[in-house]
Amino acid sequence: MSPMGTKAEDESFQREVAKKKLLGGATITLKVASDSMVPLLKVGEEIQVKGRKELSDYHLFDVVLFEQGSRFNAHFLTKADHNNQIYLTRSLKNPSSHDYPLKPHQLLGVVINKKISLWQKLKVLLVS
Repeated sequence: MSPMGTKAEDESFQREVAKKKLLGGATITLKVASDSMVPLLKVGEEIQVKGRKELSDYHLFDVVLFEQGSRFNAHFLTKADHNNQIYLTRSLKNPSSHDYPLKPHQLLGVVINKKISLWQKLKVLLVS
């Protein structure tokens, strides 16, 4: 009988399975684990993420899923410079500051069942 893996090993395996599906263009369901995008995304809520193969599929204000270290994050794009491959995101919890720049390989997909409202877009543009 083989020993059971640890919770961290199981989560890592599940993340790799999800990543592989997204990179293949599939749509998957994930649960929100943090409050960084409240009120748009609430902790425990399910989101639908569509994997994107081409960088040109990512647009300003898309809520994107990206890989950062050993976890997935979902924030919205505030810069999508495809020519220079510069991608910046922000959270709604702290909309006045950018996250770290993302490399193209970190982008995994777009949340398709939640969109940034016009009010949230204006608020971000005014704070910038």
